[in-house]
Amino acid sequence: MACVAAQEYKLANTAAMNIIVHPDELEGLIKHYESLGVTNEMIAVLEAGVSLERAHIGIFTELAILYAKHRPEKLMEHCKTYMQKLNTTKLLRACQKFMLWKEAVYLYSHYNEFDQAVTIMMEHSPIAFNHETYLQLITKVSNNDLYYKSINFYLEEQPLQINELLKALANKIDLVKCTSSIRRLGIVQLCEPFLKIVQQTNTKEINEALNELYLDIEDYESLRESIEKYPNIDSYNLAKATESHHLLEFRRIAAYLYRKNGKFEQSINLSKKDEIYRDAIETAQEADNTKIVEELLKFFVERNEKEFFAATLYTCYEYVKPDLALEYAWRFNMYEYVMPFIIQMVSEQRTRENEIKKEQTKEKDKVTTTTLDFVSHDLELMMPGSQLMITGGANNYGSVGGMPPMGGIPPMGGIPPQMGGLGGMPPMPPMGGMPPMGGSMMGGFGQTSPYGSNRQF
Repeated sequence: MACVAAQEYKLANTAAMNIIVHPDELEGLIKHYESLGVTNEMIAVLEAGVSLERAHIGIFTELAILYAKHRPEKLMEHCKTYMQKLNTTKLLRACQKFMLWKEAVYLYSHYNEFDQAVTIMMEHSPIAFNHETYLQLITKVSNNDLYYKSINFYLEEQPLQINELLKALANKIDLVKCTSSIRRLGIVQLCEPFLKIVQQTNTKEINEALNELYLDIEDYESLRESIEKYPNIDSYNLAKATESHHLLEFRRIAAYLYRKNGKFEQSINLSKKDEIYRDAIETAQEADNTKIVEELLKFFVERNEKEFFAATLYTCYEYVKPDLALEYAWRFNMYEYVMPFIIQMVSEQRTRENEIKKEQTKEKDKVTTTTLDFVSHDLELMMPGSQLMITGGANNYGSVGGMPPMGGIPPMGGIPPQMGGLGGMPPMPPMGGMPPMGGSMMGGFGQTSPYGSNRQF
């Protein structure tokens, strides 16, 4: 203190370096320097003190506060360099006191107080606002109301950058609520880039907002593309709005919308009125209605539109009665226009006949093959040496019909004592007796052997 009073600042700084390392003594030393009006000397002491081994958080924080008071241009750089060594809460109070809003935003954002940072940027936008920083912070806030406040803030102060904000908030906000606000404020055209991006969600409100815009600016190509890709709309009302439009392409869109809604007759009538006969033919084909096709053919015949008559026969082939086509050809002398239809009909009929014949031939071949398989199987069973001939006989001889084996070879197990004669033929039944009911002694289907066997063939 004596050195400072004597303005021996070099000696004072040397002494002060041993004091600032004690946190309890630091604030008193700073007040003494400030009371004598030599703040710059105190700043020099603290700037030298940050490199000390015993430097503590108080040195960095108090130096930042002195910068905030006396050298605000150096505060931001100091904060960026020593952010992890600052008492953020104490420094934030100093920044707010001296209205250093840009530095306050930086401190709040690194202190994870994103709501406060965004609020300061909106409230003190001339000083604190930065578009890139704002987009980074707005997605991290916890208060959802700040999303919609941010949209209003951008509309008022940064309208040309509103689409970038909306893109950043696309996954955070209610798209229906946001789109309704945009339509209410009449800024659909301003927000068109954003709406095109989120239209991929196929949300009805977004689709209708863009379709209204395309109708207002008479962009029929974009309107047609939007309707085809994103059909979630009130198509009937849009058709009503476009059917009387002064541009032909918008009336075509109305016909297309009626077709998509199943209003085929209204669609065809619009196409007839504008002489867009190709659309009328495509609609008739999609209608899947013979009556509508016949009425369109009659219309072309009455107008002598022979080429479109032929085109209708070709496009709506499956819905045209051959007798009606021939009648029109005979009555109105259009043979050459109906001949492609007749040729196609004859060719198709011939193809069907050939297919039926092939199917019948396949069925016959299948039946024949099945029959031959059965016959072959039966013959195999009757052949000598087959499994059934050996093991499935009707009696002890193991042969079909009870016949003895060739050469008189007795069955396996030996010849029974009562058997005699050549080939092991069984003896005659007792006199006065008949074989049991249901068979003979020789075996066979359902017969009983005199040796007690009940085997059946």
